[in-house]
Amino acid sequence: MEIIEIKQLATSLRQKLTDQILTDELPNELKSTINDFDNAIEYLINLKKLDGEHKISLEDKLQVAKSTLSILDNDRNKLKIEVLSLMVAAEHIMFLQHLKTKELGTNLLDLLEKNQFLTSTLLTRALHELTATICYLQKEISKRVDRIERQLEVRKILTEIQNTTNFLEKLYYGSSTPKAKIKHISINNSRQSFKKYLNSEDKIYDLLCNFVHPNFKSNDIFGDGNLFETTLKENSHKKETLLSQSIIFFNIYIGFIEEFMLTFSGKIIFLNASLDKLDNKNIKIANLFRTSKIQKHNSNDGKSIKTAIDLTNSYNGADQAKMLHQWLVDNKLKFLSKEITSNNGIFYDKVYTDKGIIYFKLKIYDL
Repeated sequence: MEIIEIKQLATSLRQKLTDQILTDELPNELKSTINDFDNAIEYLINLKKLDGEHKISLEDKLQVAKSTLSILDNDRNKLKIEVLSLMVAAEHIMFLQHLKTKELGTNLLDLLEKNQFLTSTLLTRALHELTATICYLQKEISKRVDRIERQLEVRKILTEIQNTTNFLEKLYYGSSTPKAKIKHISINNSRQSFKKYLNSEDKIYDLLCNFVHPNFKSNDIFGDGNLFETTLKENSHKKETLLSQSIIFFNIYIGFIEEFMLTFSGKIIFLNASLDKLDNKNIKIANLFRTSKIQKHNSNDGKSIKTAIDLTNSYNGADQAKMLHQWLVDNKLKFLSKEITSNNGIFYDKVYTDKGIIYFKLKIYDL
């Protein structure tokens, strides 16, 4: 599906929602759903722009790093290979989620526009489970990367990195079949994580399951529940309700996926920063995986250049980027975009967030 088709579907569905809001008594949560819907559509369009083949190869990365690996000591050599393996696995997972979100999201919109609600509910539940899995992913990766940062010995660092790589493989390529080499992680683990973000997760999931199963709700779309006297047809009133309900769920899932993937991508930035540090023999192994701390200054809230958040004690550009991302996460701000600006010869990242602009003071090497 091309970008123009996504926009056309969004226009049609937006009009249906607007007509429904004007004519029906709807819950308050639906009244703000058009703005959420627009944001979700924008995210899908951005994913569509990533179309194309993405080759992710550990062998290629090792070949590029070959000259550096040959001059590193044995400990740093082992660490660099394991970090490269984990980084490749993380990139693989990131693009995998983009592809699945785009396919499920765009096809769901197409079915909703055609009023195919029985089929669309199958995709809605799949999107629910995908969101839950990404939630579990970002929670576990954050926890595991924190453990890596705390280790001081090479042996323990290697163990934590290898465990994290194995976790990614198990989460996404594990199977429940008896002969599977890699056992799967139950979807219930993911749902338990998602419940902490979505209080009504149980209720929504059970509702979607009622539609997916061949009894009750899936039949209620076409009939009125009276087995002995009815006219089987597409129930237009129920379908209007299903449209608004489906769009609300769609908005919830895409919004959470964007938030969770932002957290996950921040960990990939962390891995890049660690690779650069490995090549610097002046940095002790005990400090290789520690993020630089943001310098504290009174009244520095980042809302103006004068009160910019100071990132100038970073090791390098990647470390600086991770510091910026971590500050946003700690302050519960969603990254939207950024641009570089300067004032009196000093450079700043001007970051646009969901709650306004934040300024970060940079080192020149970040340009």
